[in-house]
Amino acid sequence: MSQAIKKYLWLFEMIGAALILSLSIILLIFNQIILFVIGVVFLFLSILRIRPLLKTTDESKLKLIYLIEVSIEAICGIVLIIITFFENDNVIKKFLLENFGYIVGSVLYLRGFTHFLTISINKENYPIIYFVINIVLITLGTIIIVKGDWTLSTFGWIVFAIGLLTTAFITYSGYNGYKNYRNLYVSKKVLKNVSIESEEVIDLPTSNEIGIEEINIDNVNEIDDNSIEHEIQK
Repeated sequence: MSQAIKKYLWLFEMIGAALILSLSIILLIFNQIILFVIGVVFLFLSILRIRPLLKTTDESKLKLIYLIEVSIEAICGIVLIIITFFENDNVIKKFLLENFGYIVGSVLYLRGFTHFLTISINKENYPIIYFVINIVLITLGTIIIVKGDWTLSTFGWIVFAIGLLTTAFITYSGYNGYKNYRNLYVSKKVLKNVSIESEEVIDLPTSNEIGIEEINIDNVNEIDDNSIEHEIQK
C-alpha cells in the first residue's frame, strides 16, 4: 500500500496544488471565511505535531514547552473556527474581528520562539531551512502584533501570497514525481524489449560449417590395450 502511495504521490501533489490555488483565490474574494481557514490550519498542524514531538523528545522540560505551544495553537484554532459561526452582531465576534491579528501574530511568533528556545536547550542541529522558516515566522508575527488592526482583506492577500508560494513548491515536487514516474515506465519498457529479444533461439553452426571433422566413435573403440600401454611407456 505504501509503495503504491509513493508511486502515485505526484498525482496527489498536483491535485493538492490545484486545490490550494483555488482556495487562495476564493479567500481573496470571499475573505469572510479567513477566520475559519486559519483556525483549521492551526488546529490541524497542532494535532499532527503533538504525538511526534512528545514521542521523540526525551527531556521533560522540552516536552512541557512543546505541549504548551501546541495547546495554545490548538485553542486559538478552535476559537477561530467556532467564532466563524457566530452572528456578525455578536459582541465576541466583533471583538475578535477587530483583534484577531494579535491572535494570529502571537501563534506565529510563539512557533518561531519555541523553535529557537528548544535549540538552545537541547542543542540539536537542524537544516538551514528550519532556521529561515522560523526567522520568517518570528518576523511576520512581530509585524502583525505591532500593527494590530489587520483587516480580513489584508489577511486575504497574505494568505493568497502564501497559497501561491505553497502551490509553486507542491507543483514543482509533483512535476518531478511525474517525470520520474514516466522515466521509470520507459525504462521498464526498454528492459522488457531487451529481455524478449534475448530469448530468441540462435542457430549454431554445424561442425562441418566451422571445419571440424566428425569423430567416429567406432574407430575409438578399435584401439587395443597394447597401444594404450605402449603410449604410456613412452
